[in-house]
Amino acid sequence: MEKNVENNYQTFKSMGHALKNAFLSFNNSQTITKTLSDSLVASTKSLESTIEEVNKGITKAVLGLQNSFSNHKFPDFSSIIKPVIDFKNAFSNVLKPFQIDFRRLFNGFTPLMKKAITMLANRGWFIDFEMPASVFKEIIKIINEGKFTIFERELISYFEKHLDRIESDIIIRFKNRKNLINASFNAHRRKEYILSIPVILAQVDGICYEVVKHSFFMKRNQRPLTATYVDNVATDTFRYAVLFPLSQKLPINISSYERPKKSRQLNRHAIFHGESIRYGSKKNSIKAISLINYVSYVLWDEKQNRKKRP
Repeated sequence: MEKNVENNYQTFKSMGHALKNAFLSFNNSQTITKTLSDSLVASTKSLESTIEEVNKGITKAVLGLQNSFSNHKFPDFSSIIKPVIDFKNAFSNVLKPFQIDFRRLFNGFTPLMKKAITMLANRGWFIDFEMPASVFKEIIKIINEGKFTIFERELISYFEKHLDRIESDIIIRFKNRKNLINASFNAHRRKEYILSIPVILAQVDGICYEVVKHSFFMKRNQRPLTATYVDNVATDTFRYAVLFPLSQKLPINISSYERPKKSRQLNRHAIFHGESIRYGSKKNSIKAISLINYVSYVLWDEKQNRKKRP
């Protein structure tokens, strides 16, 4: 009997570890990524599967304990066994709404993400999808409180720290642009920002045209041509939120007559047409890197998803 009790105890213990690992796995998936939807779905399914196994394990262990004791003449242990069964039932009832909330979480997350990405883009910066998901609330809070100048220094530090990884990721996605990406990033490392910025911006436009056959810097009806592509995915709220900046008039893509006089914002038209001669700063180069990192990621993902669609 002692062996059976020990086995059942180990079952309870292993189920507890499995559930803990499932929750950790779900929590670790909370990073910004275009494949967030897949991660959430996969994590939710994994958790639900684990919960089901936990329920089965509890039932099996309880029955095992009952059987172990039933073959021997012991006092009535029903007062001990019943709370375990009650716990199992309560556990299932508590988790039912919790499991539903996992699915609701994704839908509630999308508007927050869209707002933060757009607010950032309107200040010449673009999100890195390897940042923690908590950055969305932080971005909105900081901008609303008028503290963006301080946050901007943190953005510069962040992108500098992740420069090698970003460069490698872009090359993996668009191997045909390796030489140009290498050259522009090396120019940035040498602090030759007047060289890095134009090359990076040219590659942004090239990637846009390569994937969606539209330019991000050319407009129709006051909107970038890439807006045509973004509008076509409006029914998919997550994709639409991620791609939304490509449908907007932003400091980086506005024309000369749309720009405020003496504007110091990084602007592709002003650089390529020789209007700006003081654009070569570290901050502007990092802004350009944040843009190509964003564009290469979201459009590469669109390219991959297109292959999967019928």
